[in-house]
Amino acid sequence: MGLTLFCGLSQAEIPANPTRHLSSILEQGGGVALILGSRDGQMESLLSKRQQYLIQYLSADQDQVQAFRAAALQKQLYGLMSGTWKSNLGQLPYASELINLVELPNLSALESNGFQFKELNRVMAPFGRVLIPLKENETWKDKIEKIKSESIEAGWKSETLTSESGQAILALRKGAAAGTDVWTHYNYDANGTALSKDEMVGPPRFIKWTSGDQDGASKANSPGFRADNGRVIYPKNVTTGSNKQDIMITGRDAYNGTKLWDRTLGVSFNLGTADHIYTLVGDRYYILVKGEGPVEAWDAATGKTVMSYTKANLQKRDLAGLGKNTPSIQDNLEILVSDGKLILICGQEITTLNPVTGDVLWTKTLPAGRFFKWGSAVKEINSLFVVEAKGAAAQDRWGFIERAAAIYQLDLATG
Repeated sequence: MGLTLFCGLSQAEIPANPTRHLSSILEQGGGVALILGSRDGQMESLLSKRQQYLIQYLSADQDQVQAFRAAALQKQLYGLMSGTWKSNLGQLPYASELINLVELPNLSALESNGFQFKELNRVMAPFGRVLIPLKENETWKDKIEKIKSESIEAGWKSETLTSESGQAILALRKGAAAGTDVWTHYNYDANGTALSKDEMVGPPRFIKWTSGDQDGASKANSPGFRADNGRVIYPKNVTTGSNKQDIMITGRDAYNGTKLWDRTLGVSFNLGTADHIYTLVGDRYYILVKGEGPVEAWDAATGKTVMSYTKANLQKRDLAGLGKNTPSIQDNLEILVSDGKLILICGQEITTLNPVTGDVLWTKTLPAGRFFKWGSAVKEINSLFVVEAKGAAAQDRWGFIERAAAIYQLDLATG
């Protein structure tokens, strides 16, 4: 069966320090893009180079729609690009919270065809952007101020971007949906309480989208569903063309299900027992690669590696004389992100790093035969709580708690 998302998914707040270059914004985005009204060909050209966008052109001008379709066919991109004619743009033919990026090249033409900001607000997904070129024209400025004022009243943010040609562009960005939350770790967040603050959770009323992924029968095929900043990322077991077992990580837009990227780990293991080795926080996805490490940070928008934490010691060690039964790193590792710190709990050692630079902030090591597991980072009281057990208890994830030798409270800043 495929992965299916129902309405009511949690989301995060808008990240600080937005990028001011249009190309960077487009590179970090993906999903469904809409060019509304007029077209000059520039935006569709920029978007068509990035396969993570599905591009829709909607206009009341049938000639422009035909020209768009012809351009899509010429570029052999029809399917990724499609054009639709609609005489009245007062009601947009899209589901609520579907569109990630909208270009409005000509506000005057839109208004004459019934365009209203409240309808745009309905179809825009949280964290989506509306791009409007800025012009030195008094009438244009008045229209810009009107839509900007309406967007701010609706809780949107605004910023100014610059295109490669030097064109100034007003970017309006929608905020998180009210009452929603994120799910970044195995048990909700670094606290590990499994208690979300989401106010929208309830019985599903309809299917928002379905992935079409044909997973196997095992219930452990997709246990690591993480959601933040308008994206969902999840692992699944796959069989490669050479008939080898592998782990596939897939990133999708949370609101319309568009696949942003996927990437294999080149190794296979039981996802059901290795469900603490991936964490999504903001725009970074932290994951153990190659089964034995290192831990890496991937760009949540593209799946590309941005940092490899090689300074963390994740070596597999036979600390309790267990020989071939020594627990593997993927079964032992827990990744937490809290208060700007990356915390790796693995066997007898805790390593806390700066997630941006990869530098080690502090470590905590136990004597041979003693193991850390089950961490809970509570930034409100600057503390990391972690369980210690001895010997063969490290093999059994549930027996570990039953045979716990101690619970530590560590200073989150210093260890």
